[in-house]
Amino acid sequence: IDITSAPVVSDGALVGVATVFDDASDTERGRAASEQQWAAFQLIIQNTQDVILRTDPEGVVRWVSLSIDRVLGWRPADVVGRWLVDLVHPDDRGAVESLVARVAGITDDDASEGAEFRMATPDGDWRWMSDSARALRDRDLAVSGGLHALRDIGDEVAAREALAQSEERYRTFALGSLTAEA
Repeated sequence: IDITSAPVVSDGALVGVATVFDDASDTERGRAASEQQWAAFQLIIQNTQDVILRTDPEGVVRWVSLSIDRVLGWRPADVVGRWLVDLVHPDDRGAVESLVARVAGITDDDASEGAEFRMATPDGDWRWMSDSARALRDRDLAVSGGLHALRDIGDEVAAREALAQSEERYRTFALGSLTAEA
């Protein structure tokens, strides 16, 4: 029950109190449902295989999912407040700077931008990541930052490199065979 009271004054003298009783059951049920939905969302987002992070328009990490520990070995507190580009291999920083700029310029709410790059681990190793990013908007629909979904693609990159090496060996062998026949 939501109770609201107000004094009743007549000729400058307090003559009583007016009280209104409102059934707040729907409000409480709505609040409880919202809290349950928020808890479910937190459970999903914190346990995804991808690293989810939010950046401001300049690319500074403002929030990161707990999965960053499992995927890259970082604690969220070690990443929040840093520029995303600071965690990227020097050879790949241009791609990430370009990605952050493209995300800031997205005008279509359904659009996303992507890039592949190497990210640092706390022990100095590098992991190949794929980033699918989209713009986050504030209440005035201005871009307030980016939402990034980072996925470890190390196995995929290794497979592509192995295929490229295999194709190169085959070309070398085929060209050698043609030269030997001539």
